[in-house]
Amino acid sequence: MLWNDRSFEFTSPPGLFPNVVERLRGVPLRLEGKVRRLSHDTLTDRDEDTWSILENIGHLVMVEILWMARLDDFAAGKETLTAPSSLQRPVPETAYNDTAVDVLLDRFRKARGEHVARLEKLTVKDAARVALHPRLNKP
Repeated sequence: MLWNDRSFEFTSPPGLFPNVVERLRGVPLRLEGKVRRLSHDTLTDRDEDTWSILENIGHLVMVEILWMARLDDFAAGKETLTAPSSLQRPVPETAYNDTAVDVLLDRFRKARGEHVARLEKLTVKDAARVALHPRLNKP
């Protein structure tokens, strides 16, 4: 199923916010553990029209940038969150497959670290804020 065809429910109670932050904090280490020993051929392999592993990691870095913009949206009290298209280039236009896995992992680790640091400053009340998701068209 294509990502843009997926739908999500945002039903977690705000009290679970600290747990979500802790899960987010651990992703870079878990990701590194999964890809560190893979060959360059494996990291850059595409199955038909799918993205390679390196392209997926690069995309995760771009998503962190989007999430930071959305944190700004919540802080500013915006009614609608920033759309991905305003910040990101399509993955096929990037050079992720020409970038060393260590470089991409480091970029992701730093971006996620900044994201988590901002999240840690929020309260459960902050986590209960809502805004319209631009693609899903729901709060």
